[in-house]
Amino acid sequence: DDAAPASPFPIQRLLAFLLKFWWIPLLTLAVGLSVGLSLAYLQPPTYVSKGRMWETIKLRLPQGAAFSEDGQTSSGTQAELLQSTTLREAALARLRGSSNNLAVPLGKDREPLPVPISVKESPKSTVFVLQASSAQAAYSQVYLDALMEVYLEFKKNLRQTVSGYTLASISAEIARTEAELKADQD
Repeated sequence: DDAAPASPFPIQRLLAFLLKFWWIPLLTLAVGLSVGLSLAYLQPPTYVSKGRMWETIKLRLPQGAAFSEDGQTSSGTQAELLQSTTLREAALARLRGSSNNLAVPLGKDREPLPVPISVKESPKSTVFVLQASSAQAAYSQVYLDALMEVYLEFKKNLRQTVSGYTLASISAEIARTEAELKADQD
């Protein structure tokens, strides 16, 4: 006489409990929903502004040579630059000095309202998708515009500096080689 083994989970006891105390799960659900909805309602809105930037990272040199940045580290570098304190401060300075009639809003700590920046690279391209979010719609848009302008200016100045150093290095090498050739001819 094989009897079916007893279930380790007593379903009948659970059903009896739910019939007797049906109001506990219902009350828990109602409290949880009301707290969640009130938190969502009381949360200040977040406005998101998006922008795209195309980054040229290839430089053509005479005689067909080319220089290009490492694609694997380049996108990470660009993202870090765009989220850096240096460019953030430069963007805020640009906003303070601009005539857009928008004062830089301050947070509770009397510091400029933080604007988190998200940077993503579009697949198989050198296009960066930037996303700025803040509690003020107009501010997130003008901040993102100022940040992109400051970033482009920073990259331009950096390239000019590197080009100057490269030119000076090449000129010194040419002068050294000419001196060696003259010494060999004498």
